[in-house]
Amino acid sequence: MPQVILIDDDLEHHSFAESLMKTYDFFDDFKCYNDSKAAIIDLVDAHYGEHRLPDIILLEVNMPDLHGWDFLEMFENLKTLLAKDIPVFILSSSIDPEDKIKSEHFSVVKGFYQKPLTAAVVESVVSETRRANFLKRL
Repeated sequence: MPQVILIDDDLEHHSFAESLMKTYDFFDDFKCYNDSKAAIIDLVDAHYGEHRLPDIILLEVNMPDLHGWDFLEMFENLKTLLAKDIPVFILSSSIDPEDKIKSEHFSVVKGFYQKPLTAAVVESVVSETRRANFLKRL
């Protein structure tokens, strides 16, 4: 079963998202980061066997310090070192249409959704992830 990580500086959204994620049997592990730097460090550590690599990343692009866009640039460079493809789904408070367009320039981004996380978004992420995994097996 997949491990999902949420990178978002909104701690209330962490609690809400975690309770929603627990209702789905598709996910066996859900971890939240309020800082994208910590997430990058854990991804690098996972590459070296310190942690399990996630299967899905949910990312807020509007964050202080290391912005979500910066995270995506770093992750795009890191992905060549990782043992598997990890799709990123933007889950953002942004209503700027340019952000959705900008997200399409990152090969790891597989979807752009508005916050808050909803059952419909979870179902869409699950569906897209299953479809991508099925296509990889062909």
